[in-house]
Amino acid sequence: MNKTLGTSSNKIYEYAASGLPVLLFDNAHFRNHLGQYKWAFFTDCTYESLIVNLEEIILNYPTLSNQARLDFEDKLNFENFIHPVIVYLQNIQIQK
Repeated sequence: MNKTLGTSSNKIYEYAASGLPVLLFDNAHFRNHLGQYKWAFFTDCTYESLIVNLEEIILNYPTLSNQARLDFEDKLNFENFIHPVIVYLQNIQIQK
């Protein structure tokens, strides 16, 4: 995934929508956009970092899975962002 991330970054959100915690390369971009989510785990890709993150995911999988789905439904899906645009366009149409 690291090789295709530039063209497939939506995979992160697809995984969250499916209730999957995600491992992300620890950089400023990912931390800035996804650092507030408990299901987002940051790694420098060392063995130690991966093991720590995987153990945390395994121990808390039911909670993390549920939170990932809820965060996607409440905050991260396309409908949440397009709805205000649709309302705005409908209001313009009504005014005409």
